Amino acid sequence: MDFHRLLPFITWLSTRAYFRRLSNEQAWLIVIALMFPSSIMPMASSVVRVASPLFRDTFQASTENLAWLSMSFTIPYMVLMPVYSRLSEMVGRRRLILAGIAVFLVGTCVAMLAPRLWVLMVGQALQGFGSAGLMPLAMAYIAAIFERHERGKALGTWSSVGPAVAWIGPLLAGILISQWDWRVTYILPMVTGVLSIIVVARAIPPGMSNIQPHMWRRFDWTGVGLLAIFIICFFAYLSSRPITGIAPLQDWRLGLASVAPLAILLWWERRIDNPFLDLNLYRSRLFRQASLGAALRMVTMGCTSLLVPLFLVDMFQVDGVTLGLMLMINPAAMSLMVRFGGTAADRFGSGKPLMVGFALQIAVMLSLYQSPLPQTLLGLGFLLGGHGLGMGLMLASLHRIALLDVNESNATVAAGMYSFVRFIGVAIGVAVAGVIFQGFTDAGVEPVMAYRQTFGGFAVAATAGLALSFVIKDPGPSHA
Repeated sequence: MDFHRLLPFITWLSTRAYFRRLSNEQAWLIVIALMFPSSIMPMASSVVRVASPLFRDTFQASTENLAWLSMSFTIPYMVLMPVYSRLSEMVGRRRLILAGIAVFLVGTCVAMLAPRLWVLMVGQALQGFGSAGLMPLAMAYIAAIFERHERGKALGTWSSVGPAVAWIGPLLAGILISQWDWRVTYILPMVTGVLSIIVVARAIPPGMSNIQPHMWRRFDWTGVGLLAIFIICFFAYLSSRPITGIAPLQDWRLGLASVAPLAILLWWERRIDNPFLDLNLYRSRLFRQASLGAALRMVTMGCTSLLVPLFLVDMFQVDGVTLGLMLMINPAAMSLMVRFGGTAADRFGSGKPLMVGFALQIAVMLSLYQSPLPQTLLGLGFLLGGHGLGMGLMLASLHRIALLDVNESNATVAAGMYSFVRFIGVAIGVAVAGVIFQGFTDAGVEPVMAYRQTFGGFAVAATAGLALSFVIKDPGPSHA
């Protein structure tokens, strides 16, 4: 057998040998340090959500254009997640985290100074490129440090930083927008990135930076290219009007351009010895279910992240501070619930938290569609809080299931694949919400009804997630 096929196992052995020497305090210090780079993406997302109504006005952008602005970050972010996971076997996780943050900071500068919408999209894409590996690499660190029965608590603690930052981020962005303009809000992710570099460089030891320069020649760059072509063409087909001027799902050229590279990609990844997409992971029932459940959870999140800020400005004419305060509610509820969700998953298994979480999503989306609650800020805030509680309850449970059946030598790759599928859900939610809402407004539907009908349609994704939660057979706390 070629040496390169043994590399993941060799890397895992060295990882385990290193981390077994860590005390409990040292292990938790690494978890805390990993929370800093993991806060970069939610901080950047907070800025975009609060500033999106101003982007619309500044650049005269349609809702579909705003969806593409969001996807300009999400597409490179999700495509490169499994790439970072594979590259970590060559250059080490710590080096990739630091390099990724540096690229993110460059993108932040470009976005801050953007004179045109397309330049802003380039900045967003660079941000996504740089931050893509931060979450899967952190998950892989935690999988290496903690035994399986402890991972739920560790993942829940680490996961809580995302909702916490997404909680305070909108308020800070709203204050900056009210005092200056949207460009100043990019100071927030810039400061977060600089702090992350300092903390990671000082708190995370460099023992896992195993450089294998010759492995670059063996890396599956063909697979990466095919995946990128498929993802770009698929979302262009899904939301084609800003790209080709043809209505969504009707440009057969983009449809064909997405199907062909997908078919070639699946053939290619099964053919080569060292694919960057390890399709064998999907032989694990729990990994398949966790990936699908995470994607369905994120579909509704994609919808609300795009439309709720616009809904607040269009329906209630809120200022920047009020907008930031309202957008705090969902992530605040998530941060309150996420660690509890991880502990509950360790104790009772992940199925029950998922059932409750998806049920809350269904109730909220249907209430946004039909109930009188969205007619007032108080009622809308109540619904956003309920949605956040459901999202937070599911987060650590899904992380836990995803890694439960995965061999520890393959944890980094599995975390990248899982995160990739998870954020496909976000991109689909954003794209579909933009298409549906734009379709309603183009048809002359009143804005309030266009918003509410779009929200109601996304109860379908949550219903599919609820059905999935009933068939998940989590071994529970006895699994070791």
